[in-house]
Amino acid sequence: MERILVLDASESLGFRFSKDYTDKYEIMPLSSEHGLYSLLKSIENLNDDFDFVINNFEISYYNRNTDLFDLNFKMQDIINEKFRSAKKIYISTQMVYSSSGDKKSESDKTEPETYYGRTKLMGEAEAKKDNDYIIFRSGLIYGKCIKNIYTDILVSLRGRTPLKLDNSIRINPTLNRDASMAVEAIIKYSDNDIYNLASPDNMTLYDFGRNIAGALNVDNYNFIKINSSNCYNYDVSSEKIEKTLNFKFSTLNLMNFMTFLR
Repeated sequence: MERILVLDASESLGFRFSKDYTDKYEIMPLSSEHGLYSLLKSIENLNDDFDFVINNFEISYYNRNTDLFDLNFKMQDIINEKFRSAKKIYISTQMVYSSSGDKKSESDKTEPETYYGRTKLMGEAEAKKDNDYIIFRSGLIYGKCIKNIYTDILVSLRGRTPLKLDNSIRINPTLNRDASMAVEAIIKYSDNDIYNLASPDNMTLYDFGRNIAGALNVDNYNFIKINSSNCYNYDVSSEKIEKTLNFKFSTLNLMNFMTFLR
């Protein structure tokens, strides 16, 4: 049975992958739930005996602690040094592309306009230093997990508590079930390649929150719209991976959000 190290397993993709394939692989899920120091100590104590390392760890663009963004590439460097024999799977972001009204494909130039995007592109460069890698440029992955912006939205809707949501960056919300399936299908059958990993939906975090509120019939939500002088659209096409897998990503209007409240 192949061994897979998954970090961060508390975030949406890592959480779902660890649950979906626990019977197919020997999975070691590592979580940042108890802090960065605890995560780093856990990595330090592991042996270099994994077939795959999925690096789903990131400091996301909506995180207010921007001083931590450099961890988006430094963590991959740590992985490269520690796990030399494993195939490296790096979960990047659609925000490595430059903003435009067109859907970006994998062959488009990577010219990130945000520091977050630049640190993720640097993470890609670290992953490429290995002789065996796959890079996924994902949308905003949501779904049942321990904690991320999606669970923050659900908590806000339940308690009518205020939540600040960005309204200046358009991204592609992507269901973690779809992302988990696509990653598992690709990692063993492709080498040294890049895939966009995103649904066709394109919206801001604020619009995403309003969509969830509408699906749950919550009218009096308490979202605070955060606007910026600059607006960005990082819409991407996942045609490459969809054709490879004969698969279509789910869209928001097909989702039953009530299943995630249980």
